[in-house]
Amino acid sequence: LYVINDLEANTTYTAVLVENFSSGGGVIYESFSFQTLSNEGCKLIYDLEFCGDVAYSVPNSESLYNGDETLRDFKVKYDTYAKNAYQNFTYALQQIACDTELDARYSPIRTCADCASSYKNWLCAVTIPRCSSRNLTGYKSWDKEDGRSDFIKEEIKPPVEYFEILPCLNVCQAIVRDCPSDFGFSCPEKNDTVKNSYYWDLFGEYASCNYMGDTLLSNSASIIQAATFL
Repeated sequence: LYVINDLEANTTYTAVLVENFSSGGGVIYESFSFQTLSNEGCKLIYDLEFCGDVAYSVPNSESLYNGDETLRDFKVKYDTYAKNAYQNFTYALQQIACDTELDARYSPIRTCADCASSYKNWLCAVTIPRCSSRNLTGYKSWDKEDGRSDFIKEEIKPPVEYFEILPCLNVCQAIVRDCPSDFGFSCPEKNDTVKNSYYWDLFGEYASCNYMGDTLLSNSASIIQAATFL
């Protein structure tokens, strides 16, 4: 994961990735272009303690925008909210017979670890929204001081309008697949209801939905991986 500082807003850049081999020589990869966002409505965060797979722009806060809080405090505010929301789920999972004989478990192919991982991914995706200054297909528009939760509206208080890249539908479907049916998890099934809270990958130039830790879809991934950034 590479972070590039001091870039201009609303600007298109061309980059080249270079890998040097320890035995000598190396390889230069094909150049690619990327464009920065157009305003301060979104702020890039990464290296969170709990939601470690979050590495994208999120709705900026009024306090950070006005210089009244640090970027570290801003990141901790998001991460702590998600971590606290996760606590009740852990209590519920402790009531499930996770370590008993195979024929007594809730699933012969899924484990409580699978459930916990999928739930955490879902929780981080819905409590820490991915933000954009672009208005593209599938993105949800929010006015300033508004958002998908009371936490966003009352504590973050976005200073300008922004667009949310909704979580991918399969993030929701994963908890239905991996967790005990006793939890009663369910996801919307029709497109008109899906679009209220989720979206799907359109494989376009920009991500059309948000998936935790997604590095497989080269056209829509938010993270560029390589050995060296030149």
